[in-house]
Formats: sequence, C-alpha cells, structure tokens
Amino acid sequence: MHTQRFSHCRFDRVLCGLIVVYAAICPSRPATAHEGHAALPSTGATIDGDQLLLSQAARDAIGMQTGKVSLADLHDVLRLNARVELPWKQHAMVTTLIPGRIAAVLVRPGEVVVAGQELARIESLELESLQLEMLQAAEEVKLSQKLLQQRQQLADQGVITGATLLETQTKLRQRTARLQIAIRKLSAMGLQGAAIDRVRNSGDPVRAISIKAPIGGVVRHSVARRGQFIQSSDELFDIVDLSSLWIVGEVLETDISRVAAGMPVDVHFAGRQFTGQIAHVRLKMDEKQRTVGVVIPIDNAAGTLRPGMFGRMAIEIGSAKESIVCPLDALIETGTESFVLLRRGDGKYARRPVTVGLRTRDRVEIKSGLFPGDRVIVVGTQLLAAMFEATAKSTPVSESENQPKPTRTSPARSPDDDTIVIQATVELHTHQKTFATSIIEGRISKILVEHGQQVRAGDVLAEIDSQQLRSLQLELLQAKATLEWTDTTVRRMRPLAEKGAAPAKELWQLETELKKAQQSVVSLSRKLALIGLSAEQIERINQDDLTGSSSKSVVMPLPIRAPADGWVAEFDLVLGEIVQPHDRLFEIHDLTRVWVEGYVFEDNASAIKPGQSAAVTFSAQPSLRVSGNIVRIAPVLDSSERVLPVWIELETTGRLLREGMFARARIPISRSNDPLAAAHRE
Repeated sequence: MHTQRFSHCRFDRVLCGLIVVYAAICPSRPATAHEGHAALPSTGATIDGDQLLLSQAARDAIGMQTGKVSLADLHDVLRLNARVELPWKQHAMVTTLIPGRIAAVLVRPGEVVVAGQELARIESLELESLQLEMLQAAEEVKLSQKLLQQRQQLADQGVITGATLLETQTKLRQRTARLQIAIRKLSAMGLQGAAIDRVRNSGDPVRAISIKAPIGGVVRHSVARRGQFIQSSDELFDIVDLSSLWIVGEVLETDISRVAAGMPVDVHFAGRQFTGQIAHVRLKMDEKQRTVGVVIPIDNAAGTLRPGMFGRMAIEIGSAKESIVCPLDALIETGTESFVLLRRGDGKYARRPVTVGLRTRDRVEIKSGLFPGDRVIVVGTQLLAAMFEATAKSTPVSESENQPKPTRTSPARSPDDDTIVIQATVELHTHQKTFATSIIEGRISKILVEHGQQVRAGDVLAEIDSQQLRSLQLELLQAKATLEWTDTTVRRMRPLAEKGAAPAKELWQLETELKKAQQSVVSLSRKLALIGLSAEQIERINQDDLTGSSSKSVVMPLPIRAPADGWVAEFDLVLGEIVQPHDRLFEIHDLTRVWVEGYVFEDNASAIKPGQSAAVTFSAQPSLRVSGNIVRIAPVLDSSERVLPVWIELETTGRLLREGMFARARIPISRSNDPLAAAHRE
C-alpha cells in the first residue's frame, strides 16, 4: 500500500515535470493554461505497467483527442510535377544528300504528310554531272563490247596478237567498273533503280531529286524556299507526329527508391485526366533539380496534349485492400518499436505495440495489434508517450535487480580511435561511363535502342548516312576493281613477255600498278575500319562485282556502336539530324560498380589512407548500406575549400544508384599514428 502511494506521487511529479517541459518548448503559449483551457494540473495521471489512467481534468489540459480504427482500402500516392515530351520516334529532320538549288516546295508548315511523301525537289549540278558520266560510260562500254567481239575473231584467226586482245579486255573491264561507280553514286544520292534505268534507256537526264518525308506527321517548321541554294548539312523540314507522346514526371532524389516500371499513374493536363503506366525510370539524374524522370507513354490520337505542357502526376506506389487502418498521428515510434495508446474505457488507455505496413500522409496500415472499431489517442500522444519513458527510467528496483548481471562486452575502444563522417556524391569510374560518337559528319538514319536499354560492347546503337563514308566505299570498290583487272592482266602478260611476244617494259609498268592498287585497297580498308565499319562489312564491299550489269549498291551506313557494356543512360537525337564528329551521341553507364567522391576537411586529411574501409548510405535509398574501400586520394587539397577529395569504391549495388546521387560515408580511423593529431594533443 505504501509502495502504491509512493508510485502515484512519483507519477504526479513526472507529469508536472513534463508539463513544465511542454510549456518551455511552447513559449508562445501561457505556461498556466493550454490553448484556452484551465491551467495544467499536477495530478490526475497514473501509470501501472502498460496501463495509463487519466482524469478528465488531465485529458482537458492536454487537449487529448481520439480517432477511430477502421477497415478501408489504403493507397500510397506520390504527387509530382510533370511535362509533355515528344518521343524521338515521333520526330524527324529532313535533309538532302546533295547540295543544290530548291526547284519546288510542295508542302507548307502545318500540313499533314505521310511517310514517303514528296516534300521538295532539288536541282543539282552534281546530279547533272553524274548522269552525264553514267551515260558516257554506258556508251564506252558498248564500244568496248563491239571491239572485243571483233578482236576476238581476229585473234582466233591469228591476225592480231594476244597482247592486243588482252588490252581490249582490260579496257572493257575498266569502263564497266566506271559505269557501275556512276550508277552507285546516283543511287546514293537518292535516285531509284527504275529512274536510273529510264535515264540509261532514254538518254534524258532527271532534272531534280525528290526530298521525301521519313515519317508521317505535321510539318512543324520549314526553311525551304524556292530558288534557295542549300548544302547537304542544311535541315529543310521539321516533322512531328503527335499521335503518341511521353509524359515525364520529375521524381525527387529521396523518392527514387519508391518508383519502378509498371506502376500505375494518373496525370492531369489542361483540365483533363489521363492514365498510364511507367515505361521506364531514366538513369540520368538532373543534378541541379535533384530529380530523375519517369516516362509514361500516352496515346494522343485526340490531339489534346502538346509537347511543352506542364501538369501534375500521381503515382500509386502502394495499396492495401480492406486493411485495418489507423490515423497516422496515433502512431508512436521509438526506433526499436511502434505502438499506440488504445482507449480501454473512460479515462483508461493501454500502450499497445503494433506492426505497421503501408503509410500515407494521414493514415497507416496496421498488420497486427488493433481491430476495426478501436479508438486510439491522436492528440497528446508524444506527451503521454514521454511519461511512459520517464516512468521506466525512474522505476525503483529491488536489491536483486541492483545486482550486476553478466553482459556481452564489446571490444575495448581506444581513445585514439575515431570515425570521420563525410558528405559525398555517387560517381562512375572512367571505365564505366563511356560515350558513343561518330568520327565523321553524317545524318541519323536509324536509332536502334531505347533509353535505359542494356547493351553490350559492339552493339549497334544507331546508323548514320554520310557522303564521306559513301565516297570512301566507292573508292574502295574502284581500287578493288583496278586491283583485280591489273592482276589478271599481269598474269596473262607475263608468259607473253617471257616468249618475247610482249614488251618487258609494259609488264614492269603493270606490276608497279598492281602494287599501287594493293596498297590503295589496304589503306582504304583501314580507313573504313577506323570510321566504324566491321570486318564483315568491309569484306562485303570487297566482294561486290563492278564488272556485272547489276545496279544494286552495297554502300552501307555507318554503325554507331556501344564502346562498352552498360545501359543507355542518355541520348537526345532524332531521325535526320546532322551530327558532327565532336558530338556525344549516346552516354553509356555501367552501374554494376560505382564510386563515391567525398571531401575530408584539412584537419582530418592526414588520417586518410588508401585501403581504409568505409560504410556508405544514400538519401535516395534509405535502406541501402554498402561497404567500400578508399581507392584514390587527391594529391593536393582543394585550395578554395581546404578539403581533400577522396574516392571510395563500393561493392556491387546493382542498378540502385545513379551518378550524382548524394551519399554519406563513415570512415573509421585511428589517430594514434597521426602526427598532426598527436601534436595537437600535446
């Protein structure tokens, strides 16, 4: 009985102490009253184990309120800003492969066009010259064929020598190759095979080349004007297809771990609601805004949306059907457990441990510990929870409880041991961030990958049409043809020269021409390999037969290949776009291993050594804790900030991290061997 009275008095003193603290942290409120109520009492609160008894005066003093536990569906929704973007597949620039003058413009900005529709016509001196070259080469081939037929008969009769017949055969080969080169140049300019055949048969050259739409859509912009002279690098038309668009939401760095592909999304633009799913989460982070984009494809057949619009997005990142739901304000978390204060009757409350699940802004899912219909305290919870904590600390113990108990001791820590905590950012090793580029100027003809797609070293990411590449391939064809007929001529003339039927001087000259042709073939093949053609592609060019009658061209576009394994982090290209050798076309990230770069203050710089371990956490991935080691230390301090940059290589983290994310590293150090620290202690 005496013990019970002592306990009640002590609890009253605890309540008074908490009330004083409450008043101290709320200086704007009178210390003698609580939001207009009577002065806070010093009695009326009793704690017995996990039970709390409160008088009406105490409940009024703290303004206590309760909320009801119910059965409901719970949805955790992330709300963020969003914008409309045009997918790269829905956008094309229209250019020409030859310089010339615009003879006709057949469409206007704002008009709808279909893929393959003629947009303009280009007149070109180069086109005229190549057609003339083809027609003249065709006539020379006809003449050589007649001469060869005649001289074959004379050689059979012994009227002319074999050397003369051989010379006629060589000229036919040369002229046939020249004809095929001219045909391939015209084909590369865009003149179709049927049109080339009509020119050869009629002798009437084509006056202009048609510029056609690569995709269907709306002509957004045009710089083409009749009579204007243009270069092959000029972009004449800009075509967009708005039938499908991307909606891109900007997810804050701290919420990145909560979103994933496939999540349902509601978006609101221009007073209308659209639904969709996240197609992919971008790998490239906006380091200024600290956001990552999530992409949602949207059908825009009705034409409601326009690229550049801004709106709001809601991502359902979790849901719980028919769950026990409690007001979030009722939840009390201590770091080791979660509990609520459950109403058990008039003035009676129980400290009830709970297991929680999904959370929203104002409610939380209760997996165990409560039932629908229960009432829990939602106002005054922190003050009452503090009473339980204060009671636990001040509860008297028996003599047996005062006896020391065996405990597990941790290893003794030297006063010289310490931990340095540094702020850092995620960084990719130089081998794990690469760029795909072109070594020559050209026009994007195909894009074969998507954002976020995994690629292997050597995979083709895109293809480029290039006049320079075409010229080199045609030069290789010409050199290969020269090599073949020169080699054939040398092999046939050598026996004749040995018998005295052909001059030795001519044989020597042919052998010199053969070596020069061999060198040309090797050099041109190396150039094409350096530009980016594979060995198989170069071999296909070498196998082309210029002595045949086919006008089919084997001239190939330039493949843009992935320089290393990884994921496509970023590209900003459209079909038909002109690119230069200095342009970074694709950015590839290998996210299997990353570094973090941090900065150690000058006072701690001497305590940092390569090989030291570190534990790293991330604001974007709160549950992720990764071990690593210091692998690099800057040779000099940052003079402006007086800090030492260090790099920590992390163990495998999968694809959870992105370049530029914030990190926090804890580096355990020992100052016993630190001369600066020792001098400071002395």
